[in-house]
Amino acid sequence: MPRNPTNGAWTKPYYGITYLGGSKDARRVAVEDHGRRALLCRYVRGAGFNQGIKSLHASAAAAKRAGERWIAEGVDEG
Repeated sequence: MPRNPTNGAWTKPYYGITYLGGSKDARRVAVEDHGRRALLCRYVRGAGFNQGIKSLHASAAAAKRAGERWIAEGVDEG
């Protein structure tokens, strides 16, 4: 799988949603901050929208860490 060219910067939150990676990256993630919980959505380029892997985390910071790790290491665990 090609490496992500992303610079590791999360987008500014918009209605509680922030992104790491873009549509041209091999992998990208989105975090939805719901206050007490955060939803991490993972996407692989070329796999379509229905293949997204989702997991709940205790906070947006925890979800972001898991997303960064997934992109950097290719880890597929929640």
